[in-house]
Amino acid sequence: MPEFSPMTFLEVWDKTVEKHSNEIFLIFENSDGDSAEWNYGDFAKEVSKTAGLLKQHGVGAGDSVHLALANCPSFIAVWLAAIQTGAWIVPSDPMGGPEDLSSHIERTSPKLGFCAKKRVEVYKQACGDLPFVEIDENSTAPHFFDSPEFRPTELPNFLEQDLFLFFQRYHNVNRDKDKTILQTLPCYLKGHIPNEYTYPTLLATQDFLLYLHLFQDVVIF
Repeated sequence: MPEFSPMTFLEVWDKTVEKHSNEIFLIFENSDGDSAEWNYGDFAKEVSKTAGLLKQHGVGAGDSVHLALANCPSFIAVWLAAIQTGAWIVPSDPMGGPEDLSSHIERTSPKLGFCAKKRVEVYKQACGDLPFVEIDENSTAPHFFDSPEFRPTELPNFLEQDLFLFFQRYHNVNRDKDKTILQTLPCYLKGHIPNEYTYPTLLATQDFLLYLHLFQDVVIF
């Protein structure tokens, strides 16, 4: 079994920003053909401002943030900002209808939502009393939010926490098929898998999902 050096996503991001601050991180072209670019240092400042916005809405460690956004710079900024505050994201299909979006929100109890301006009426039908922020997915503006920057005073030490693994039944969006998932609360794997599930067994299992709670990512083996 390969050895893994435990490092959180936030630590990887911070180290990369420090090392490559003036290098290009993101080039974005919108549907109108307009483009913009950010280096690591500039984007990190926008992430910290986005984290400040999350804090203003009471988002903290262990909370979830819901996103109904297509690929755009703000999506990335919210994702990284959530990690910076110790929260995790729930990305939904941005074209999802009220029923699907409402189901995701109900099951994950987010503190704050983000939706596209052009689909705000659909989101309003789904989100109930959840506060949300409207995003212009086509924007090439260099700054996302006018909020004070937030940076944690110290990084969460996941090494001091128990790696919590458990199996549960996962229903997909249409709730018509179950999949077994492995959920890990810290954002790294250290090989603490139940004895009856060795890596070769997992890799050979059909429709086995590895689910990282911190990011709400699903990896299909």
